[in-house]
Amino acid sequence: MSSIQKAIPPEWYEKIVKDQFIHCKDFHSNHTCLGEAGERWLKVAASTYKYYLPIHLIPFLLFKLKHLKKDPKKTLSKAAIGYIKSICFMSTYVAVLKYTLCKAKNIRGKMDGANGMLGAFLGAWGIFFESESRRIEIALFIMTRFFETFWNYLKHRGYVVPIWSGENLVFACAMAIIGYFYHCEQKSIKPSYLSLFKRLWGDN
Repeated sequence: MSSIQKAIPPEWYEKIVKDQFIHCKDFHSNHTCLGEAGERWLKVAASTYKYYLPIHLIPFLLFKLKHLKKDPKKTLSKAAIGYIKSICFMSTYVAVLKYTLCKAKNIRGKMDGANGMLGAFLGAWGIFFESESRRIEIALFIMTRFFETFWNYLKHRGYVVPIWSGENLVFACAMAIIGYFYHCEQKSIKPSYLSLFKRLWGDN
């Protein structure tokens, strides 16, 4: 039995597998769709603050100590705002996804992958809560996860053949590209990453 089957009642799972309709009242407790989405926003915010704390704290300690000494008030406030923005992004993404799943299901009269695609697409616009630099990082991270998922899908379907030590080849190519830009186009590298590379590799 999969983790999904354990998390939901058997009758719901059977309906989902058969693309049958499930009424919102069956799994919303006493809330409306909007109320359920709002409650999910609060729950996600209450759980993700622990997740985002090291993500923001570690780079802060590595790269912002000089700024902290020069202007502690401005540096700390900027860091706090960035931390809150990240929590708002993830909470908004999940809440919009949840609400869209309900509405798309009700309008279309069925539950399938199209609802999930639409919900994820609309929820992803919560990325505007993040700063521009963070948006780029998140987009690049998600893009690699997309290629990984798509590759696994093709492999599962038998459309491609696994490449021996392929992950090592991808890593080597990526490091080669970074190495080129480090030696020839340092202005193209994000300052925080460039600082880390200089610590590891030294100046040219």
